[in-house]
Amino acid sequence: MIVACLTVTTMFASCDILNDDDGDGNGDGKIDTKLIGNWVYDGLDYNYIYKFHQDGSFEYDYRSLVFGLQTISITEGNFTTSNNKVYFTNIVIQKGKYNETWYPDTIFEYEIGKDDKGDYLKIVSFRYRESYVDISEAIKFRK
Repeated sequence: MIVACLTVTTMFASCDILNDDDGDGNGDGKIDTKLIGNWVYDGLDYNYIYKFHQDGSFEYDYRSLVFGLQTISITEGNFTTSNNKVYFTNIVIQKGKYNETWYPDTIFEYEIGKDDKGDYLKIVSFRYRESYVDISEAIKFRK
């Protein structure tokens, strides 16, 4: 089923809500609908939150629990998927802040599944800031 999405920017004009497994490695402007939602990883004194939106935008928050859940870093941009990879584009870290930084496009492998604790998203934390990271380095985020 194809569902038209809202226009986000001229660089990311539209997306089709589909699972895209053609393996051509470019994301094709498609989104795996199983990613949509908020995914959280809770560490001992921090947490990471991925927020994947149906319009193809995403946010990634890094929060410190040491000072009462203070947000340390917010990353925003667009994403598409293909062949169990997430293609992040138009990435900006600390948008609107004095230390705003644009970041190069990035590709992460991911896995969505279910275990005894419920649904999970296995993906690398955006804090690694690598251009490509595979699933072997990933942690489990929870809905």
